[in-house]
Amino acid sequence: MPSRSTRFRAFQLTAIIACVLAVSVVLMTITFPLTFVFGLCVVLLTSLFVWNPMIAIYGMALTYPYLNTEIVFGSFNVPIVDIFGLCSVLALGIRTTLNYFVYNKAQRFAVPPGWVLWLTFLGVGLLSAQDALVFVDSIKYIARPLAFFFIVFVISVPSIVRTEQALRTTIMLMMVTSLLVAVYGFLGLFFVDTPSLLQRRAIPFSLFGYYPLGTNHNLIADVMVTSLPLAWYLWSTARDRLSRRLFLLVMIFLTVVGLLTFSRTAWLACILESIVLWRISYAHMARRMLPLLISIVLAASPLIIYMFIFIQQAEIKSSNVNRIMLGEIALDMWREHPYIGAGPGTFISYVERNSIYMKDFGSPLDAHSVV
Repeated sequence: MPSRSTRFRAFQLTAIIACVLAVSVVLMTITFPLTFVFGLCVVLLTSLFVWNPMIAIYGMALTYPYLNTEIVFGSFNVPIVDIFGLCSVLALGIRTTLNYFVYNKAQRFAVPPGWVLWLTFLGVGLLSAQDALVFVDSIKYIARPLAFFFIVFVISVPSIVRTEQALRTTIMLMMVTSLLVAVYGFLGLFFVDTPSLLQRRAIPFSLFGYYPLGTNHNLIADVMVTSLPLAWYLWSTARDRLSRRLFLLVMIFLTVVGLLTFSRTAWLACILESIVLWRISYAHMARRMLPLLISIVLAASPLIIYMFIFIQQAEIKSSNVNRIMLGEIALDMWREHPYIGAGPGTFISYVERNSIYMKDFGSPLDAHSVV
């Protein structure tokens, strides 16, 4: 039971925070009504997550693929998953403060082993921002996505998810949303008109004029590639035969949809994941697994043949030239600023200044995501 003086300090701190919030709400209501609505939503969500932090994690697990599902707020557009992440960090900060002042307990944070390297990376980014074409834009890029990603997904999430059951529930929810994305991408094979049959692929399509993920096929490939290890974990830890069969079917479906995006990076990622899985779990019984491997290759041979035909199209060859030119532009940037770089978030601006690139390919699209 905290002492009377400890409770009084906690009351003082709470009163000060409440007064600041009250004054801010009044000012925002007068000057920026939309800001008030947005701020009120953040306060309500944060309060909910203070009560139960896992609700934020479950919300992030269900919404992480839908980067194009945003709340537009003036000149800002915020994906739903980022709102969950922001509120979860605020809630974690409040819980940490209450634990310290009221319960005399220190919050344990899951700090990753490489945090020094990451902070060094951010520090170099801040130094290189002075060479950026637009200094403010470079600082914004450091704040989001770089620092925001590290705080929310690398520190906050592991600090909240503390039990195996909580982790398993989170992964199950990610599987649910991944399956929805897989079905959505698979239907894109049939609902998106293409000039020829050879150009069909798993790709986002319009749902009543709206694209929940975005328009690029790599956005589907991202989800498939990142979900496969999670599906394998659920399969390998399932206790009954029915669950193992279901998760095996899920793995097969996710793999097929990932390959059907015909994203070259997704294919390479699937191959790499298969090699790692083989080395970890099955290398010791290579002879017994050989017939199964041959069967898998034979079953996938139609897709492999189709992929070789697919990449011979003029559009794909143009994409190869595009990437080579982007690599040359990046190399030129490195030559100009070889030590600390040209500033975070400036690559697209440099590409737009290249008249040859703009003439051949038009405006650059930051759409290749993180496959």
